[in-house]
Amino acid sequence: MRQARIKVDGDGYYHVTSRCALQEYLMEAKAKDVFVRMMRRAATFSGVEIITYCVMDNHFHILLKVPKRREVDMAELRRRITVLYGKEKAGRIFARWKAFEEQGDMETVADEQDAFRKRMYDLSEFGKTLKQRYSVWYRANHTRKVGNDGLQEERAIEGTIWQGRFHSVLVEPTEKALTAVAAYIDMNPVRATLVSDAAAYRWSGYGAAKHGDPDAKAARKIVDARIYASILDEKTHGFAKQVPSVSRGVAVGTESFVLATIDEARGKERRRKGVVAIPLAKEGSLALLCSAGRRMAEA
Repeated sequence: MRQARIKVDGDGYYHVTSRCALQEYLMEAKAKDVFVRMMRRAATFSGVEIITYCVMDNHFHILLKVPKRREVDMAELRRRITVLYGKEKAGRIFARWKAFEEQGDMETVADEQDAFRKRMYDLSEFGKTLKQRYSVWYRANHTRKVGNDGLQEERAIEGTIWQGRFHSVLVEPTEKALTAVAAYIDMNPVRATLVSDAAAYRWSGYGAAKHGDPDAKAARKIVDARIYASILDEKTHGFAKQVPSVSRGVAVGTESFVLATIDEARGKERRRKGVVAIPLAKEGSLALLCSAGRRMAEA
C-alpha cells in the first residue's frame, strides 16, 4: 500500500527526485533544456521556489521551498496560468470563462478558478504538473525504435516516461542542511564522471548560476557559500559521495529534526537504526548531518 507523502504545514523544504521509466537514458541536451524551462514555469504557477536542481540523462533532482498557502487574486491567477500554458492556451481558458459569465453561469467559472488555485502551494501538485506536462512534450517530440536490428521502425512513445511517482525528502529549514543538500544535488554530474567541475554542468542550479543565469543566481541566496565550498572541495569524501538516504529517505537535518519527522509520520515508534549520520566535510563545525534511511521512506 502506498504511504502518504510527508509534508509540513507552512513553509517546507524538499529534495525531490524522479527517474525515467526502466531507468532509460531519455534526456538528451535539448530535452534537458526543455525540462528546465518547464520546471520554472511549473514553479511560477505553483508558487514554489526552486533553490537548485540537476537534470541528468535518466533522472532529476530539485531542491525547493513550498511556501505557506496564500490568496491568489484574479490578476495573479491569470498571470500564472499564462506562464504555465502559454498565451494561446491561456487565452482559450479565459475565453471559456468569459463565455460562461455571459451565460450567467458564474458557478462553473468559480469552480474552475478554484481548481487552479488548489493546485498551487502544494508539493504533490507541483510534481504532478511538471511530470505530466513534460511527458506530453516528450511523447510529441520523440519516437522509439522497435523490432529487430534489420527490421527496426520508429514508433510513437506511449504512456508516461517516468518510473512511478516522484520521491520527496523533507529538509530541515536551516542554512547548513539546505546548503548541504544543494551541494549534494549539484555534485551529481561529478559523481557520474560527466564533468570534473560541477560549475561546468549547465543543467544544474550551480552550473546555470556560473553560466550567468540570473534566476539560478537569485535562487542561491539561501545557500551558505562557505559551507557549500567546503563540501564541494571534498569531491571523494563524505557528503559528496553517493548517499542513497539523501535521495530516498524521509528527512535530512539534525538528528532531533529527523527523529521528530519520523515520530510525526509514523507515530511515536522511533526507529533510530534508520537514522544515518552523514559526514559533510573535514571542518569540525560541518562534521555530521543526519538522514532517515531508505527503509523509512514511502513505498
